Amino acid sequence: MRPRECAEHKFTISQHALAAMVVYEETKSVLLPCQYSGFIPGKNPTVMWTRNDLDPTTVHVRREEEDDLKGQNWHYSGRTSMRPDALDTGDFSLTLRTPELTDSGKYTCTISDARKKLKLADIQLNVKGQQQTSTPSIRPKVNSTQRPYCYLNITSKHQTLSRHNRRNKQRHDKDQGKTQTTNTQGDNQENGNTWGKQVT
Repeated sequence: MRPRECAEHKFTISQHALAAMVVYEETKSVLLPCQYSGFIPGKNPTVMWTRNDLDPTTVHVRREEEDDLKGQNWHYSGRTSMRPDALDTGDFSLTLRTPELTDSGKYTCTISDARKKLKLADIQLNVKGQQQTSTPSIRPKVNSTQRPYCYLNITSKHQTLSRHNRRNKQRHDKDQGKTQTTNTQGDNQENGNTWGKQVT
């Protein structure tokens, strides 16, 4: 039920601060809050949501019987609503569906009658682009039978040293073979000479 109406009335001055809200584009809807506990006039009460940076400035209008959207900015067509019992409960919050980037701005809630107008709330709405989710980094799997590159480099170094050692060993064996051959030939020559002397 509304507060009792009087022949003469005054709106209660509402002390309010600018409220800030942040939503993302993929949000289904956002509720812009506006609560009023003062006197509501009995003749032609009107609750209006506006954005002064638009032309026309009207976002949503609720009169005593129903919504009045004839002068609504086309950008909000079919996307705004208020509680059916808003004027009875004093809950003038506005529901904005499928918020878009261009919906960002300052929204003002007011109540008025034929003579006076009272500002109830200022809401700064900031609509951001779709929320980015961090992608976890994927590390490549290393087969347990495979060695990391650092080990391959070390192995390659050992292989190089091994080849170098083999070549040195081959040279050494070759030199040893030459020495043995030379010694054998020398022995044969000496033996041959001896045999020759013995035969002689």
